[in-house]
Amino acid sequence: MGKTANKKNNPAKTEAILQAATVEFGLKGYEKGSTDVIAEQAGVSKGTVFNYFDSKENLYVTAIRTAYEQILAVYDFTEWQDIHDFAELIVRSTNYKMQLERQYPHQFKIIVHAYSEIAILPKSIQEKLGFILQESIALSQKLSKQILANMNVREDVDKKLVEEYVQAVMGAILNLVMRDIQAVPGEITEIGEMDKLIEKVKLFTKLLDEGIVRQ
Repeated sequence: MGKTANKKNNPAKTEAILQAATVEFGLKGYEKGSTDVIAEQAGVSKGTVFNYFDSKENLYVTAIRTAYEQILAVYDFTEWQDIHDFAELIVRSTNYKMQLERQYPHQFKIIVHAYSEIAILPKSIQEKLGFILQESIALSQKLSKQILANMNVREDVDKKLVEEYVQAVMGAILNLVMRDIQAVPGEITEIGEMDKLIEKVKLFTKLLDEGIVRQ
């Protein structure tokens, strides 16, 4: 009697393919990412890759979704419960994100790479990746409200405007840090390298506090 088991039911192969895809797409992006390399690194045939994921596009989107869910699953929201200062918020959030990047380097790389090339990706992929943007915005808003509740915000400033300000500044600084991280060959593992980035963030917060215009 011939085998009737569905090959897609092999969790080990599914995981191996996704891990290989996360690394390959994280390094090269969607267009340059090779399914041949993914198959080789996963220890399966190219036909098996498409049997499990149907298309390169579906594999790419699934790898990004999986990477995002892996990071979200370990994200510690209690990190921000005792913050009362905006500068401390920026430094601590950057440091925390860098720690996560060290733990999940390939997951971060594929997500960052996807954001950097999203404008040139096929429209079908852009639409499928919309979930990350929407969920990221929702998460950012949740964190902003949680953090601002502990901060001594001026009463004469609209709270909604403050939330938008916090999200914009945090997003801009974190994007700059992630750009620096991506520019380093390999992974940032040395404490000294991380300290340099944190010092840069502290300088940003000092400029925010003191301004850049002569009085």
